[in-house]
Amino acid sequence: MPHNLLDDCLNALSTFEWKQLSHWLNCPLHHAHEPSLKLFEHLYASQLEKGQLPPKDKLPTSWPTGSLSPLQIRKYRSLLLESVESFLAWRQWSRSSEQKPNELLYAYRQRGLFNNLKKRVRSTRRQVKKQQNWGADRLEADFKREEIALVVETMDDRRLVKPFIESENRLLRWQTAERLRKAVSTLARAQTSGSPIPIPLLTAYLELVEATPSLMTLPPISLYYHVCRLYQQQPSDSTDHFAALTELLPQFLEGFPRQEQSDLLKLTINQAIRKINRDPQIETLRIALELYQLGLDRALLFEGGQLSVFTFNNLLGIAFRLQEIDFARSFLYKFGNKLAREHQKEVLAFNTARLCYAEKNYHAALVSLQNIDYQDPFDLLNARMLQIRIYYESEEYQALADLIRATRALLRRRKLGYHQENFRNNLRLTQRLLQLNWSDQQAVHQLEQQIQSTAPLSEREWLIQQLSR
Repeated sequence: MPHNLLDDCLNALSTFEWKQLSHWLNCPLHHAHEPSLKLFEHLYASQLEKGQLPPKDKLPTSWPTGSLSPLQIRKYRSLLLESVESFLAWRQWSRSSEQKPNELLYAYRQRGLFNNLKKRVRSTRRQVKKQQNWGADRLEADFKREEIALVVETMDDRRLVKPFIESENRLLRWQTAERLRKAVSTLARAQTSGSPIPIPLLTAYLELVEATPSLMTLPPISLYYHVCRLYQQQPSDSTDHFAALTELLPQFLEGFPRQEQSDLLKLTINQAIRKINRDPQIETLRIALELYQLGLDRALLFEGGQLSVFTFNNLLGIAFRLQEIDFARSFLYKFGNKLAREHQKEVLAFNTARLCYAEKNYHAALVSLQNIDYQDPFDLLNARMLQIRIYYESEEYQALADLIRATRALLRRRKLGYHQENFRNNLRLTQRLLQLNWSDQQAVHQLEQQIQSTAPLSEREWLIQQLSR
């Protein structure tokens, strides 16, 4: 029987969570359905007794008594899924450090327990002051807590104005941070898709931040402000938003919720990659590698325990460009098993070829590249670009011309967003390099200028090196 939602939920649990779930389902407070409990115990309790998780591909599906129809079993599995989902929601809520204290405040207010409410507000304020939490969720929780407190504090004196001014300022901070955070996500999606996405009021919020120094001092606003400006940056903008972002990030990263730490780090890395594609300076490459190492050290680059293909390839690409061969070799063998299984073979083959190329072992690199049937178009195109380098440096010019022609045809059939222009530029300028009349110094100089001025161009550094040989 193929996995369904119930199986997927249960397979995602740790051993400790399995034991917690067993207690959850057996608690009458959660209204667990008796047949669903029997189903859970029959299917999974034997593994709990052994302290083991059930095999992911061999989940038993039979009913212990054999007296129920398949329709009834599906019904009880559905009821069990509802209980498991309630448990997962509770687990998520129990880990929340921001909104959970406010739930008690709401309960006190609804029951008219105002003395309890005042005491709890004071204790919560003291606890919050000790925390270094910079997320927009913290600003939201602060606003909602103080809104509840405002009801009690203004009961005896309706003329109070200051608390309402402070409340408006808290609301402004929260909404500004949330607007910028959401805008960054949308800008990143627009860039990936290659299609503009209108973002209501973004310009107004950015101008508000620039005109209000107190907002810029808040990490969840200043960090997302610089990311937004980097996505929108025009040549006339003299502010170095990337330098500001990479200076602020290490200082405040730990204060954000873990998922937001991961998102912020990846956004900053993406900006570093964009900057490298435009102008691959050693300093920027070093910053990017440091950001990747920070993500590895704090396990912020993993999604579901896996590294994405883009992260894996980009990290190694930067290491190779910095001639960090030992680091690249160590990373390749240490983290290769962290790739998704469906991509693992081709990504490891491609990066093994890159390692061989860096070590000038061209034959081994070509063998590694040509023995894989690439399924991902980015992996295929990156492999082709590496082959182009090898053919040119090996003076296999006819094979190089054929490969450029075939890759151009491949690009015409693909839609790769903003990456498409980068690959086209790489092919066009490699073709010009192949056809260059080396005795014509003016032509050489013109090609060098064109390489320097073309963007995006990920092969710029290699192309310049070939002109200097």
